[in-house]
Amino acid sequence: LSAVGWIKNNAGGKTQEVGKKLSNEFGIYDMSGNVREWCFDFVGPSGRHVRGGSWAGNVGRAAVADRVNDESPGHGDGNLGFRLVRSSGN
Repeated sequence: LSAVGWIKNNAGGKTQEVGKKLSNEFGIYDMSGNVREWCFDFVGPSGRHVRGGSWAGNVGRAAVADRVNDESPGHGDGNLGFRLVRSSGN
């Protein structure tokens, strides 16, 4: 995990610049740690979730699949962000 993600024991207590660690097996940076991300999926009544680990969490919370259900859109903190995604064109 320390090769691809920023978590509590290696991030120095703050968000890090994207791309300073290795990418995951899909070529995507910072999916396991750095900031948790707002997502919309089809689980739960609202579909709003915060997923992934962050620089403030431990190894056990760094999985991409880690989910906090139905956070309020007004919720925010220093380890929460979002990822812009686009189609690969394929």
